[in-house]
Amino acid sequence: MLKRVPIKIKTKKKSQIKEDNIKTEGNIYDKVFKENIEPLIVPLAAEKLNLKIKSRKLLKDKLLVTQEREVDFLYEIITDLDKKIILHIEVESNDNPDMVIRLAEYHAMIYRKYKLPIMHVVIYLGEEKSKMRATLDGEEIFTSFTKIELRDFNTEDLLSSNIPEYLILAVLSNYPKEEAEIIIQKVCRKLLSLVKNKAKFSKYLKQVLVLSRLRKLEDITIKILDDMPITYDIETDALYLRGIEKGAAKKEQEDKYLFVKDLLLETVFDSSKIARLARVTIGFVEKVKSELSNEKK
Repeated sequence: MLKRVPIKIKTKKKSQIKEDNIKTEGNIYDKVFKENIEPLIVPLAAEKLNLKIKSRKLLKDKLLVTQEREVDFLYEIITDLDKKIILHIEVESNDNPDMVIRLAEYHAMIYRKYKLPIMHVVIYLGEEKSKMRATLDGEEIFTSFTKIELRDFNTEDLLSSNIPEYLILAVLSNYPKEEAEIIIQKVCRKLLSLVKNKAKFSKYLKQVLVLSRLRKLEDITIKILDDMPITYDIETDALYLRGIEKGAAKKEQEDKYLFVKDLLLETVFDSSKIARLARVTIGFVEKVKSELSNEKK
């Protein structure tokens, strides 16, 4: 039994608005780790990954993960053994050496959508015998990832750390909820003893406040900060939290603007097609197009 299914595979679904809201909220917490990741790499790798790092280099290349791929043919098949599978067929006229990598990308997107076993087929039309690989090498195959759950971290181990970025993770660690106030107090007091630079100290307290939201402990944290024997404007931090949210939204708009701009410069797609690819309105595309025209004058 053969049933044709839609051939367009997208990385985002119709529930995009809900996902975007979750992403924006997630960006608030991501920002804390982006600010702190350098001092965290060594202790995290040693304790949770069993890696001893001799040297490291941050790769700053941005990977484009918001993309649209369209396959050639995609079928839902029921075999004679009543097994349901997806048959994916690509027609290729060129001897593409990276075809197996492209199929790996398709595989992830197709499986995410249909959750069924997939058979991939490439029909090669070239005159010369194809040299393209049909199998991934071992190191090219994604099979697993290492999961680190902060909720399982030992609270006392984190509280004993003299690395501020590691210390504040105690807020998210493994302790009874009724001890939350005590734990957050210990984190804040140790930060006070560790960090003498006022600006840095303020930054870490803001991060504690942000992370406390993940455990619904924001009210307790605000109370603790209010009671601390320091001059500390909690209203500023409330604005800080809102500022991160606004900043995340602004960053997303900037990314969309650059994506639309690149498409306008590098492709011959019409405004409607670009709007679909970039997940924006046609009006947004026309605005970018108008600004590009003004730049050229």
